[in-house]
Amino acid sequence: GLCNLRVFCADTNQYDAYLAGGFIPQPPVVRVTGSNAAICDFASAGATYGIVSDGASNTYLDALSLECYVTCIGLNGGSAYVGRVLNNFTVGFRNGWWKFDNYRSMFPDGWEKNAEVSLADGDEITPFHVAMDNLTELAVTGGAVVRAENIFSYGAQTILSCVGSKVTAICLGRDCYYGYTVREQSPTVHVSDGGEIMVYNLHRFNGISYVWDGTGRLEIYNRSTIYEDESSFTGREQAEIPFNTDDKYPSALQIDDCDSATRWKGGKLDTTNYAQGKGSLKTTGAELLVLEKKFPAIDLSAYSDGYVYLNIYIEDASLLAGNSFFELTSSGTCDKNEIGWGLGNSLFKSGWNEIILPLSDGVFTGGEPDFAKINYMRIYIFTNGENTLQIDNIKIGTTRDFG
Repeated sequence: GLCNLRVFCADTNQYDAYLAGGFIPQPPVVRVTGSNAAICDFASAGATYGIVSDGASNTYLDALSLECYVTCIGLNGGSAYVGRVLNNFTVGFRNGWWKFDNYRSMFPDGWEKNAEVSLADGDEITPFHVAMDNLTELAVTGGAVVRAENIFSYGAQTILSCVGSKVTAICLGRDCYYGYTVREQSPTVHVSDGGEIMVYNLHRFNGISYVWDGTGRLEIYNRSTIYEDESSFTGREQAEIPFNTDDKYPSALQIDDCDSATRWKGGKLDTTNYAQGKGSLKTTGAELLVLEKKFPAIDLSAYSDGYVYLNIYIEDASLLAGNSFFELTSSGTCDKNEIGWGLGNSLFKSGWNEIILPLSDGVFTGGEPDFAKINYMRIYIFTNGENTLQIDNIKIGTTRDFG
């Protein structure tokens, strides 16, 4: 095992390599190949890769501070416990490890030439920004089984990546400053290829909570999120986003993804403006805008104490007049065996809105619906003047699904 060790890797070549389109292959600071290895009270800075385990079982990692460019901890196969890990490249950057004269004697000549730059320079890059565009703090692959506790990152692109493996994570905290990236490319948790993750207590600032390809399993309990005001995020077309960010609440039941206009009345498919998937349903007009659909019965009885989730687009929220409504029925039409929700104007801003409707707040009209045979839905708004209504991503789920 290793205990109470500090390692600094003065590799100045990675800057130029990164700017040229890639990193120079480097060995990790520590490579674990045997079983029952323990690494505690360990710190490393300046490395491309920190601690890598190749199929080792019962690896124990605790009290680590790792500032790397690509991967802080990489666990490929085997099993491991990981606790109390900090990645904070900006501590060194802000405190002048790569900048001020009184620290230069610690590093080889030329190290600071790439550090004393600003974002405007463009042709040079700092250690922090290399990490911000590339770094995964904990990468789990190859069928590994891992328990991770108390992991924090500031500046990494992703805090936890799980590819075809199983991870139980408790207390993940992350702040992504996405200067060279966009939020959709900075997931706190990334799950793919049948990976299974259960996370208890996740907090993020900036970035997004997760990206999941829909295979395997993802469960998050107790999630808090803080990010910059939406007005400061210009948004990117979905086609430009290289990750699947569509399924924001993956364990909920999809009532309608609104990627097709089949059976919808009152509107048409819009494939240029949508909240998820490939399209949304759109209607434009003045006074009263209505979208409705009759469909084969869906059994929603398992969610009778849950929530309906949907995305609603209002072109100009200032024109809304009176309450809008969303309704589900089991009668195939409106106002019979119906549950409905009034949507007050204060719920909406101009643009896309996330709406979550507790079934316990719904009002019955024409008798209670049979939740085992829901077959109709309708949304309508009143507007003073020409306006556009769009709907997308209609789901039903529980508190666990929607947080």
